[in-house]
Amino acid sequence: FNFGKHRKIQAIRHVITPSISFSYSPEKGTYFNGWRTLNYVDKFGVQKTHEYNIYSGQIYSPPSRGETGSVSLSIGNNLEAKVRDLRDTTGKGEKKIKLIDQLTLSTSYNLLADSLNLSNINLSMSTSVFNKIGISASMVLDPYAIDNQGRKYNKFNVQTRGWLKPVRLTSANASISYSLSGEGKTNGNDGSAQAGGNPANEYTKIYYHPITGEYIPGGWLYYMNPNAPWSVNFNYSYSYSRSYQNSNGQLITNHRHTQTLGVSGNLKLTPALSLQLSTNFDIM
Repeated sequence: FNFGKHRKIQAIRHVITPSISFSYSPEKGTYFNGWRTLNYVDKFGVQKTHEYNIYSGQIYSPPSRGETGSVSLSIGNNLEAKVRDLRDTTGKGEKKIKLIDQLTLSTSYNLLADSLNLSNINLSMSTSVFNKIGISASMVLDPYAIDNQGRKYNKFNVQTRGWLKPVRLTSANASISYSLSGEGKTNGNDGSAQAGGNPANEYTKIYYHPITGEYIPGGWLYYMNPNAPWSVNFNYSYSYSRSYQNSNGQLITNHRHTQTLGVSGNLKLTPALSLQLSTNFDIM
């Protein structure tokens, strides 16, 4: 979408990347793979059937039962703008700004399943502002309706709730983070490596006092490089999940919210040694 070179926002570009794939998995719930069926009569005289796998509980889980043949669909989106660079004194400069780094919708359809063929619909988004603030969010939508016990069955939600509620939100999360960092230098009076760039020989650097300029033999013991690479990250995260239960014949929806504030920092003391600290505060 072009708006003209003379505009502050000169153009917006929207890139759509669809992807489709097919997969097939044969029936692996066989006797050879350890699956057994036990028929027995319980103490009340009721005939029962129990299916189990002799390899359950071992290091490698046994293959699941059921033949699957699915079609997966993913639609990726990217949105960016071309704007006039106000710092350019010539008035002809321009720069690109990412509005949405990634917005993806994905789902799949099992061609061989007896029911509930359509899987959950996943939406995810991420972007950054000024290369400092990171924003990400995602949600999971279930296309099927639930009964009075909170169990979904083979009927689409739009058929029972109407077009205003075509899907059910099952979970969602969002996060915002802000980062500060310093690249750091290890040359000049900050120290000069005598033994090359090998991190193991970092102790051979020669240091000078940052104020007096005095030479410090083995200065790594007394004075640490003030321009060592460092980073500090502040973040906020929110998550939501929904579950159902039946109480006295009435369906109850349980909503769970989680909010967390966090901060973490990293200081690279030498190429082979760094110090990391992190903590979180649970708002809820």
